[in-house]
Amino acid sequence: METVNAFGLRLFRKEISILNADTARSLFEKDLAAGVFQLRALPEQAFARGRQLSRQLTPKLGTHTADLLHVAAALELGVAALFSFDLHQREMAQAAGLKLNPWP
Repeated sequence: METVNAFGLRLFRKEISILNADTARSLFEKDLAAGVFQLRALPEQAFARGRQLSRQLTPKLGTHTADLLHVAAALELGVAALFSFDLHQREMAQAAGLKLNPWP
């Protein structure tokens, strides 16, 4: 959902063309099918972790609930790195101890 929505937001902001968005979605679907990315169920513990992160980080960073849940889920799933191009989410993820994808 996050990835597909990101393509839609870039379209809304007129940062990419419809053709580029469709191509990106198609490539993402192929990566999913090839196992490059995995869809995983959201662990129940992610909500408790999100509340913990909220108490710890929101007063300092002004984090949004969706970002809290995204980072909490990544922590609970034990991902190797969080891939995000959202500056606020990256700042929060780094503060929570996650490795990040390289910045373009």
